[in-house]
Amino acid sequence: HSVVLIFTKDDIFRKKIALDSIGNYFTKAPQGIKGCNYETALRFIQQRYRTCDPNPNRTIHMKVVNAITGDSAELIEEVLQAAIIETGLKIRDIINAREAARAAQVASLPVKTSRLMSTRRGSAMTSRGLAAMDAIGASV
Repeated sequence: HSVVLIFTKDDIFRKKIALDSIGNYFTKAPQGIKGCNYETALRFIQQRYRTCDPNPNRTIHMKVVNAITGDSAELIEEVLQAAIIETGLKIRDIINAREAARAAQVASLPVKTSRLMSTRRGSAMTSRGLAAMDAIGASV
């Protein structure tokens, strides 16, 4: 499964982080002036989300939007489409892998040979009997 994480209120975050270090809220965050840098603070928050995820193989789609600019709907749609496409591709790959595994499993099964049964009298044909029939057929 994928996770879509959308950061809204980007304009408010930019103003707030310039005045108040992210290090004031997280002990492992950049402290002081480094914690007041927008890019540094945003990277820290995004990384915190990634490290808190119990599934290390999960894809987390992150998008920062600013509702004031009016393009947030398009940006949200882009990230959702990317997540849906990725999920569809993963499902397709899983199905293809299962089909390939089944085909390989079937191909590796030993071929069982069964005795040929004569339609006359219901007796089993032996290899000597088959050889004799071949000899008769060759002489005719």
